[in-house]
Amino acid sequence: MKRIALFLLAALLLAICTPSLADGVSEVMCVTNCEEWVSLREGPDTATKRLAQVRLGELVIHCSAAENDFIRCEIGGKTGYIRSQYLKKTSFSSSESFPGNQMVVNCTEWVSLWDLPGEGAKRLAKVPLGAIVTACVSTEEYVSCVYKGQRGYISSAYLKKANYTAAKRDEKAVSAAEGKYPAITDPMYVVNCNEWVSLWEKASASSARLAKVPLGASVDGCVQVSDAFIYCRFGGLWGYIRTEYLSVTEVDDPEADLTFDDLPYLPDFESFCTVGYLLLYETHQGYTIVASRCYTDREEMMAVCYDLEWKPLWQLRGVSMGEVSDVVQTDAVIGGTTEKPLLIWYIKGLGFTAYRIGPNLSAAWILPESQALDIRNTLCMGAHWDGTLYGAFDDVLFAVSKDGELLWKTVCDKPEMIFPVWIDFGEADIWVYYDNQPETVDMAGFARFSPDGKLLETGSGAWPDAALAE
Repeated sequence: MKRIALFLLAALLLAICTPSLADGVSEVMCVTNCEEWVSLREGPDTATKRLAQVRLGELVIHCSAAENDFIRCEIGGKTGYIRSQYLKKTSFSSSESFPGNQMVVNCTEWVSLWDLPGEGAKRLAKVPLGAIVTACVSTEEYVSCVYKGQRGYISSAYLKKANYTAAKRDEKAVSAAEGKYPAITDPMYVVNCNEWVSLWEKASASSARLAKVPLGASVDGCVQVSDAFIYCRFGGLWGYIRTEYLSVTEVDDPEADLTFDDLPYLPDFESFCTVGYLLLYETHQGYTIVASRCYTDREEMMAVCYDLEWKPLWQLRGVSMGEVSDVVQTDAVIGGTTEKPLLIWYIKGLGFTAYRIGPNLSAAWILPESQALDIRNTLCMGAHWDGTLYGAFDDVLFAVSKDGELLWKTVCDKPEMIFPVWIDFGEADIWVYYDNQPETVDMAGFARFSPDGKLLETGSGAWPDAALAE
């Protein structure tokens, strides 16, 4: 019965926006026969005030015939008049949900237009990122819509209210940033992520995501508009990407074709043990930091800073104070801020040192492990974009400021919080993932904290993609 009902619903939807009869008016009508938009007038006369611009493909409700070949209708809470030549009949009632024209977002290239909502549907078309779909009707998790004259269904997760300005360069944003930051040479490439980064609608991570821009993809029209964001274009859409995820040099995937032994070292550097793995590979402000962890009779770690020509500028090598065991005793992460990035380096027994990324080796701050940390087990680190460093071991979470000051330490006394392996950040929370379910490869325990260290919840779930990449 469910399948029959879906077919009946599909048949009903196919009738929408069909050509109107000569003088016909329906309860819901569709804007047509224009290039971009038509005017919703205050009265049934072109000399009256324009109340709104109603876009091609939009649905208007409560329609009734008016004088002077106008139709009285409503859209977005405004009631006015549109010339009848710009409206078509539909078979919908005003009780339906009409979200307005929608834009394809939150994907890397395209999304599917299905013939039916739900399982067993057939793909009718691939709708590209940024495309506008019209005559939209909400149906729970899907939106019924029209793309290139064909009606079908798209998951609501890939649609948002149509933003027609996203397809055009925002000259006001560009001119406001002029002279404040160095000019950028196009193109720029996505770096420092595992799979993709967000193209935001505004220069804020709390705005709507327009697209997922894959690692290694290029963007153009780049203009830095703040310390944190670069305005650019991807897939025909203009938006904002955080500066730490863009580089003027294209960086290959290190896991695909790079081993640590392929890279040059400074002449006085001795052979490094290769029984280990690549730990860190990131580019910031034209300098690339590569770090590797290896094991001999003790756990060791090495990092090298390279310039744009892959000339090694300086290197670090550290040896843990503890004996080799299952406990990870060294770690490195890129922290600090966009304008002042730091390589934060941890060696068991010695603590934390933050090194400035640039042509010369110099330390920004040192935080000895003895300063109320007492790290007893595997340490996991994560650097927030605001410069705060977060670390976890066992059931402990701590925060260090961008200047190396221990801000707080939280002890949760939760037996399920063991072996932290990944720290991630939400808009207003911190997620720590634990390898406390070793028998289940793709599952993890997690704990969610507030920015001041308050434990909000614990639970279990699938590993995040970034953690699996580790």
